[in-house]
Amino acid sequence: MKIFPEGSALFKWLRKWASPASVKLHHHAVVYRSNGALIVAPIARSKAGIGLEIEPSFVPQPIDARLFGGQIEEALTRSYRFVSDTGKDGFSFQPFLKIAKVRSYRAFMRDARRISILKSPEGFLVEEDENRGSKGFGSDRGAEPIIVPGTAFDVAQMVQSLLESDPPKVR
Repeated sequence: MKIFPEGSALFKWLRKWASPASVKLHHHAVVYRSNGALIVAPIARSKAGIGLEIEPSFVPQPIDARLFGGQIEEALTRSYRFVSDTGKDGFSFQPFLKIAKVRSYRAFMRDARRISILKSPEGFLVEEDENRGSKGFGSDRGAEPIIVPGTAFDVAQMVQSLLESDPPKVR
C-alpha cells in the first residue's frame, strides 16, 4: 500500500519539500473508522522512506473533540521518527484489527474510511483516502486536501465532520 500515491496533493507537497538525497521526517498521522471503531495512528518512516502505520490508539465513543484532538496531536508528534525496515519495531496491522474487533484485513476494509493528516507549513493538510477494498487505500485523484489552520483540535472537528458525511464509494 502506498502512503502517498503519485499524483495526490500530499505526494506533490512532499516532493516539493523533501530532498531527493535523503528521506525526511514529517508529522503524519491517519484516522481510521472501521466496524464502528475510531482509530488514530502515527505514520513513521523507515530508513528506506516507507511510511509505516504504528502504535494505533482507540478513540472512545462518544467522541470528545478535545480528547480526540489530543490523540491526533500525540500521533503527529510520535510520527516524527524513523523505525526499522525489518519489522523489529513491531509493525503489524494486527493491532488495528483488534481495535476494530474484526478477524481479517478484508473484514476491516469492508466499511473502512481513512483520513490522512499531515502537518505542513500552511497548517494541517487533511485528505480522505479512497477505500480500494483488498488493495488498501489510495488517494482520491479528484480530491484536493483541505488545509486546516489552527490546532489539532480544529483538525479533530474537521475529521469528525468528514466521517459524519456520506462515505465515498468502495471500488
